[in-house]
Amino acid sequence: MHPLLSNPQRVAWYLAGWLLLSLPWIRLAHTSLQFSVWAAAVLVIPVMLITGIICSSAYYLCKAMPSNRRSLGQTLMAFGLSSAVSALLVMALISAWHQALVLLAGTEFQWQWQEHQSWLLGGSAAILFLLNLLAYDVFLSFEQVRISEQAATAAQLAARDAELQVLRSQIDPHFLFNSLHSISALTAIAPERARDMTIALADFFRLTLRAGQEDKIRLQDELQLCQHFLTVEGIRFGPKLQYQPEVAEGLNLALIPSMLIQPLLENAIKHGIQHLRKGGCIRLQIHADQGWLHIQIHNPVADSIATDERSRSGIGLRNLSERCQAMYAGRARVSHALADGMFSISVTLPLEFAAS
Repeated sequence: MHPLLSNPQRVAWYLAGWLLLSLPWIRLAHTSLQFSVWAAAVLVIPVMLITGIICSSAYYLCKAMPSNRRSLGQTLMAFGLSSAVSALLVMALISAWHQALVLLAGTEFQWQWQEHQSWLLGGSAAILFLLNLLAYDVFLSFEQVRISEQAATAAQLAARDAELQVLRSQIDPHFLFNSLHSISALTAIAPERARDMTIALADFFRLTLRAGQEDKIRLQDELQLCQHFLTVEGIRFGPKLQYQPEVAEGLNLALIPSMLIQPLLENAIKHGIQHLRKGGCIRLQIHADQGWLHIQIHNPVADSIATDERSRSGIGLRNLSERCQAMYAGRARVSHALADGMFSISVTLPLEFAAS
């Protein structure tokens, strides 16, 4: 659709511009043709408004001949011919309007056409149409660049989402296999614990499927999903796994990327607690400060794991950082550190709240 016609306010501003452009022509008609000011305005304003409408058609020519699909010769020919045709139309229009005014108002609108006047009108109309062609050409070029950037961004996000889905498909079967193996072992020695683990596992995957359909979810929903996950892992590891959440009040409705915290807890267990003979405590700290949501997870790691840079970073931390950067247009921050046998990861996001 024409960029002017899509917005009535733009149409008004466009016509107002042509009315402003008619002022020097009104003055010229008043001084050169000895018309009164009102007669000059009656002669010039309708012609200028229709000229503006004619010039707006330049958009369709530029749209039909994109700049990246035409040669220099085609451009010069198309722009030159269309400018000449528009000039002839304007000259025919002002001549017809002048004749109509003479018939309606008599001698007040009579004047003798001079050759230089015809050239001045025709040349001015051609230049105005050419300027519109150039303006629309630049507009469409920028629009094409914007569309290309949006398509590239969408493709990048789609590829990143696919990468994250592959990562989840790798983690979930591993977690599911270990859980089912534990359930099988508990069935004979502790049926009640096997039953509790089965229920917690079912609840976890039910919430996982729901969360996977949303880009962002409420913090309370993510924490509920994490609780089911930790229930399953708690049955597997027993007293080795301890969990200490510290969540500031008033953040239940804060929005975070779905499946953000759970994979971090999973990494903390897989690369930390699992390798410690006595286990350890995972601390989750969440608070808000000056429009930012801060999420921190701390867990102990064994010396052998601490010296392994690849394990130190954990599965998916790089993907998590790229995902947050994409979702928050570069405003999110993800960092991790290792000190004194304690691994810490910090995620900082713009603070957003879901509608209650």
